[in-house]
Amino acid sequence: MKGRKIQCGQTRQCSVYMGYRYINRYALLCFIIFSFWWIIFRCKNNNCEDCQRIISKDESIGSYAIPNIVHFITCQGDASETVLDELGPRLGYRRMERAPDEFQLINYLVLLSARNKIKPDQLYVHYSFEPTGYWWTKAKQDLELNLTLNKIPSITSIYNHPLYHHAHRTDIARLEILDKYGGIYLDLDVLSLKSFSSLTSNPHHVEAIFAWERKKFNTICNAVIIAPIHSKFLRRIYHSYQSFNSSCWGCHSVGLTGQLANIYKNEVHVLPSKAFFTPSWFNIEELYFQINRRNRASTQKNIEIALTREAQEPRNSAADPFTRRRCAPMLVTQTPLIHSAEDLKRETERREAQTKKKNEEQRSTNEKNKLLITKDTTTKITTHNRTDKP
Repeated sequence: MKGRKIQCGQTRQCSVYMGYRYINRYALLCFIIFSFWWIIFRCKNNNCEDCQRIISKDESIGSYAIPNIVHFITCQGDASETVLDELGPRLGYRRMERAPDEFQLINYLVLLSARNKIKPDQLYVHYSFEPTGYWWTKAKQDLELNLTLNKIPSITSIYNHPLYHHAHRTDIARLEILDKYGGIYLDLDVLSLKSFSSLTSNPHHVEAIFAWERKKFNTICNAVIIAPIHSKFLRRIYHSYQSFNSSCWGCHSVGLTGQLANIYKNEVHVLPSKAFFTPSWFNIEELYFQINRRNRASTQKNIEIALTREAQEPRNSAADPFTRRRCAPMLVTQTPLIHSAEDLKRETERREAQTKKKNEEQRSTNEKNKLLITKDTTTKITTHNRTDKP
């Protein structure tokens, strides 16, 4: 009986021990669940201390929130033609051209699409030399656009490396502007087709948002950049210009940025190329042969809005060359209406026939010119021979 009592006591102690053990496990599990719940729901507010990020070496902190501000940069200036010919950037064997001083219609449409689609709190246009032309005057006076103009110093060097081309100067300017203000940077040839609200909310809590230009080559285009104030990733790009080479067109802004994105994956969110860069600059014809009806309708709507507003404004048509009567037919009649693959094929065949006809006419004109030159030369030789005879 004694042995049995001892055995029963040991069993009782074992059951109590096992009970405490399970209680400890359940308590630990509840603590973990509560901790995850606290982090998730507490960090929904980007301004909370737990979600703040270190943005400099002195451990100052900032928010991941991205301001709803849009930035455009224009007229950064170029070096002289002689300097560009000798030291300027090249794409293959072609030297990159100087930027025009005149503000174009497409630039005005880009501003208009950004205002209508993104609906920013502020729409900045930064420049070192003020643009010229009718559409610049129009943009400044447009109350709906409500531009905030900001004249910035001309950037001619970075880490003692000279910047000869306006595109390289703009590459640096956009990094400095986004570091100061944060928000959305767009090139002046990027038409906005929808809101950026899902990106400016920054759900991934990253330092910058880009899109691939060509994923297989690991190149990121900086024509569209979305970033909070004092982005660490943009500062990495900025510091990489210590090895800048002015003769290379996109080594830093495109190639090196892609390499940094692969190294610091937790700091940047890179979208597919079609998010920002379809069509790309090397497939620009797709802008006019796009079979995406929503995109085509949106782009056409922006053009119609601009032309309608132009028609509604009383102006002196003799003094103003950009009247609706003169520019609207070119935009409306020369833009093909593509609704299906058959329409695209038909339009392509029509263009090929036009090109072939033009080439034949050019060839015929060249042959006639050659004949005329030959006849003229023969006549001159005959006349010369006759005059030489005694």
